[in-house]
Amino acid sequence: MDRLVGAAPSAPGTVGIIASWRVFAYLSSTLAAVAWTLYAGKDLNWDSLNYHLYAGFSALNDRFSTDYFAASLQGYLNPYAHAPFYLMVQAQWPSWAIGTAFACFHALNLWLCYELALTLIPGPARTKTQCTALLGMALAALNPVFLQELGSSFNDISTSVLVVGGWVALAKGLHRPSWQRWALGGLLLGAAAALKLSNAIFCLASAPMLLFLTSGAERLRYAGVLCVAGCLGFFGASGPWAYRLWQEFGNPYFPMLNEYFKSPHLTSAPFKHLRFVPESVVDAFLRPFQMAWPIADVHTEPRAPDIRYATLMLLIPAWLFLNRFRVSPAGAPQIPDTAASFRVLPAVVLSVCIAWILWLWTSGNSRYFLPMSCIAGVLIAVLLVNVLRGPRAMAYAIAGLLGMQALNAYMSPSRWTPAPWDDQWFDLQIPERFQTAPYLYLSVSSPSLSFLLPYLAPGSGLINISGTHILDPDGANGTKVRELMARNRGRVRMIAEVHLVTRDGAPAPAITDYDHRLQKFGLRVDPADCAYFRVIGDFYSVVVGSSESSPHPPPAKSTGDTYAFTCGLHPLPTVDRVASHEAQEHADVVFNRIEDSCPDFFSPRRPVTERKNMGWRRIYVNTDTQLWTYNDLVLALRYPIDSQPVYLGKMHDWGQKTQSIDCPKRRAPFSERASFSEKTPQPLRRAANVTPE
Repeated sequence: MDRLVGAAPSAPGTVGIIASWRVFAYLSSTLAAVAWTLYAGKDLNWDSLNYHLYAGFSALNDRFSTDYFAASLQGYLNPYAHAPFYLMVQAQWPSWAIGTAFACFHALNLWLCYELALTLIPGPARTKTQCTALLGMALAALNPVFLQELGSSFNDISTSVLVVGGWVALAKGLHRPSWQRWALGGLLLGAAAALKLSNAIFCLASAPMLLFLTSGAERLRYAGVLCVAGCLGFFGASGPWAYRLWQEFGNPYFPMLNEYFKSPHLTSAPFKHLRFVPESVVDAFLRPFQMAWPIADVHTEPRAPDIRYATLMLLIPAWLFLNRFRVSPAGAPQIPDTAASFRVLPAVVLSVCIAWILWLWTSGNSRYFLPMSCIAGVLIAVLLVNVLRGPRAMAYAIAGLLGMQALNAYMSPSRWTPAPWDDQWFDLQIPERFQTAPYLYLSVSSPSLSFLLPYLAPGSGLINISGTHILDPDGANGTKVRELMARNRGRVRMIAEVHLVTRDGAPAPAITDYDHRLQKFGLRVDPADCAYFRVIGDFYSVVVGSSESSPHPPPAKSTGDTYAFTCGLHPLPTVDRVASHEAQEHADVVFNRIEDSCPDFFSPRRPVTERKNMGWRRIYVNTDTQLWTYNDLVLALRYPIDSQPVYLGKMHDWGQKTQSIDCPKRRAPFSERASFSEKTPQPLRRAANVTPE
């Protein structure tokens, strides 16, 4: 059996040597992960404020009867992976302790990379084998995307542990075929897909490993084990939440897959974020090399240059060629050490290539490729050993790779939104009024501020009516919102974040703009009943408080301070509702015609139209695009492609008939001729200072 799996029989002392190397690998990777986390600081990124804490809160507290789209669309994704974050915050752990706990768990990715490397390298536990495994760990860790998430509340890196663990189990199942290993791999991969649906592609990509088993009977038997275990893992980790979503929306995977389940609470158009998806085969082929450039928004939002994928793209063909034609010094063809070694490495390489293709097709966002990015580091180390035989060439290659990746990590931001470690993750001081009296808050900003809910009075609720996803005042959305407002009559308030400050340091909320967003539900702000939640340093530290007798807060400590602003609400006069409805109908005609001119670009089609500032807007989440109006002008803005709004014509002209526009590629500027120029109307220049959310 030892000969079959490519492992040398254990010699005296070998077990102790292996254990010593393993302890060193595990301990050093964990200490390095903790040290990096403490150095990088706390990450108060947009996602953590919008839904990370709320997701954990909702996993342990049924929020379906009190909230509605509280954290926008993300609030209904499987929340169980965020439950540990909520529990640590609720227990008032120091922020550094929470980060350390995350770092220790995330370090399991590196432990598993070490085990995978040993599985891919046949033969005895020699020093060279162990050093190759350690190199694989180092290359897995020196990934800017991995380092940016290490010790943070992102669940990409947390669920990656399950994916990498599943692949290690399957790789070991090729070495020593047993139903237990294939069952473990299926359970882990199924659970990973349940906790984060983007991990489903790694389940599909692992299936070709079955082809490398030695007989048809084995393939059939272990395929059944893998499928059954995968289903058990998936439904075990998603079943309770999926059942509640089915009860509430008629879609167990809401908001995903609604094109099939067609819940009335959301559009039936498919959601597919296209920002990082290649537009052509050539673009896909060049992606590994594009990822090496130190610029943002190539394969993930922050700057994260990475040469490992280009290296792997060059190593795989070289390995295939040399494995086929390399000869020994005597001129005889080189024979693989064992049948097992011939099976496992090609199986993992093929599966990673399939995962790469599926990833580019579905998202192209490197945050959703973290498991394979870890495995890619292992493959580079193992393939280098197979391709480069000379010690000098090997030393140069290793030094160059490690040096370049260390430089890439240095050039990348350590955190999305870095913050210093302090006593608590969210340092809140909430007045007794908000701790004892429950309110229904209508959030009209992005992020939704759902992270405040666990600190408010029991029974408080939140509806994010305007943010990345705008709720329709009609249909199922309107019915649910009005039902919750009726249940909380006299206790309904709006809440929004405020970035602007006046010269004396006080926040300058645009109450008129809030009225515009609330009017679709027949409400307006009561300026006599307002309070401020001061957020120091862009959510670095949150102090909730205001004078009970005055809405004016203490002066801001810096111009970077952010505030949450909450006010009571009054019914909107009927005459204002009628005028607003007529104006919206005109904007709908214009927006619909623009959508029809570029049907593949503006998606999903026919989103809700919302009043914004001095005009109207629509948000197209698939392409990060907004259409909006400013007086009689029609503007488009795509984040992050367009640095300023693009002029598409006048509302009057579009209202008469469809105008001619050039439909752009998703990753190219909208139109050079449509950008700001001397011929651009003067009011449009002023619109450049009005940036949509």
